[in-house]
Amino acid sequence: MISQEQIQQVKDQTDIVQLIGSYIDLKKAGSGHKGLCPFHNEKSPSFNVSAQNQFFHCFGCGESGSVFNFLMKIEGLQFMEALNQLADQAGITLINDSTPQQRQKMAVIKEGKERIKDLMKQASQWYMQQLHTSGADIARQYLNQRGIDSETIRQFGLGYSPDAWDGIKNWAKSHSFSNYDLVDAGLLIVPEGKNIEQGYDRFRGRLMFPIWDDAGNVVGFSARTLKDENAKYINSPETAIFNKSKVLYAFPYAKAGFRQHKYAIICEGQLDVIACHRAGFTNAVAPQGTAFTDEQAKLLHRFVSHVAVAFDSDNAGRKAADRSFESLLGAGIEMSVIAMPDGEDPDGIFQKHGKAGLENYFLNRQDYFDFRIENFNRTDFTDAGEKAKLAQEIIEKAALIKDPITRSFIIQKFSSLNIPEQAIRETLNTIQNKNRTQNKRQQDHPAFNSNLGQKPYQSNTLSKEQKAKINLIDLAVNHGFIAHQLIHQLDHIVFKTDNYGNLLGEIIGLTIQGEWKNVAKLLFEHHHEKLPPVVMSVLMSSEFSHLNVEDTENRRQIDKISEDCVFTLQESSLNEQKCKMEELFKLETDSDKRREIYTEITNVRTRLDQIRKSKKRISKD
Repeated sequence: MISQEQIQQVKDQTDIVQLIGSYIDLKKAGSGHKGLCPFHNEKSPSFNVSAQNQFFHCFGCGESGSVFNFLMKIEGLQFMEALNQLADQAGITLINDSTPQQRQKMAVIKEGKERIKDLMKQASQWYMQQLHTSGADIARQYLNQRGIDSETIRQFGLGYSPDAWDGIKNWAKSHSFSNYDLVDAGLLIVPEGKNIEQGYDRFRGRLMFPIWDDAGNVVGFSARTLKDENAKYINSPETAIFNKSKVLYAFPYAKAGFRQHKYAIICEGQLDVIACHRAGFTNAVAPQGTAFTDEQAKLLHRFVSHVAVAFDSDNAGRKAADRSFESLLGAGIEMSVIAMPDGEDPDGIFQKHGKAGLENYFLNRQDYFDFRIENFNRTDFTDAGEKAKLAQEIIEKAALIKDPITRSFIIQKFSSLNIPEQAIRETLNTIQNKNRTQNKRQQDHPAFNSNLGQKPYQSNTLSKEQKAKINLIDLAVNHGFIAHQLIHQLDHIVFKTDNYGNLLGEIIGLTIQGEWKNVAKLLFEHHHEKLPPVVMSVLMSSEFSHLNVEDTENRRQIDKISEDCVFTLQESSLNEQKCKMEELFKLETDSDKRREIYTEITNVRTRLDQIRKSKKRISKD
């Protein structure tokens, strides 16, 4: 039996507009969407879909319900079939809790999450209290300098973490929370080789910003330094209740703003969001220290159909807008850009010019393509190739738009690029035909019908681990020394997880046997038509075969790519180990065994930190 909690999770992770839109044409209508009902014949659309409520209803035939009801009706499925299909699409593994052991496991998991939620709620209140103590003078001075008043502090739950190694530990002890609870919540760090009693406060001497989920629960913190430290912000690690890719800062407070303003604003940081809210733009949110994600786009799509991205107008700002564009477009959201002056952000503008200063930019936001075209026209290109490349990038974005009328209007805008419209249309058609051909190949290809029972490869289902394996396959096929290195760098489990791992292991094995020059040929012979299309593409047209290992710069590039991929796979493997040990830790009742498991968890966490530091070093080099 699948618990109601799991069913709700699948429902929450499924965008009903996106699901139904894959079967029928939906058009925006007020705060919802409307289309012709797929369940009865009609000439005027009476089928309505609410993204905010995740519900559909047809005023013609009376059919209504959730994502499950729609899929069951249109595909003729039973509930469990629909649930499994949607869970698979959302990447959720369902756990059957029909046995006493499974029910116990689910109960322990649920109890653990509730305890962390309670801890985070109380900890947030304690941090708020600490802001008004004598030891928090530095934090109050900082807030005063930024003009943040007491009402704003109260509204956003701002607090202060005392500049002490054991502040949170002492507080937790007096409130019946253990050090283990603090570790589970991400509030306590235990150094390698130390026992849990030697753990220390993660957020020492910092201004605290609580992070809420869409239901208003405190699930994490972002902590800003008040001293001269390298790490300006430190964020909570991911926990059982906190996944930074699925939450947006101030989201619960912005819901009313979405309805009022009819669009959402995405900022880069917490202080920018707070400045927007103080200026009356209560529709502002921010991602949690990561690039904007598909999950965040789906969350917003439940409330708005338009998003304005407030980033700097420099090159970094343009790239940030580009990264957001694909996620937002994929969720069916229109996008505009609020171009900030170089070196400025909403908080800085609000401090200098108040509400009127922000309104000047926010109310004059630009359509995404107008923004790109304007940047294109004021760029000082060094040569024609650079200019053509950037124009191609803009046209590729237009190719992502499915609606032909909208796409036609955008093509007309491209006339200001001083590129003949015919050339733009030909390029656009080439890109779309290429995408269609690639998608058809992927759908028709018998790949992944191996003993692992994997589904046919589709580009949008590739995980970062799979992409890393594909890059390593490419490198190992074309540069034998990489294959020899990998056997010592990767855990054997990597080669058993999926088809990509199997193939990578086979390439390494063939290379060690002295068959490196025949690897590509042997893979074709061994697997014939069962190679995934992306691997087939690697073997037919490598991305890295042109790199000459005798050239110092090329060799450095090969090593850098390989190291980054290896770190990704090592990190994934360690995360999996950590999750398994954490599950054992939660279920174990013997105190000695709990200490042993916790020591193992601590060691894995240390190795993860080392890998992440190495990845950062590589990205900077």
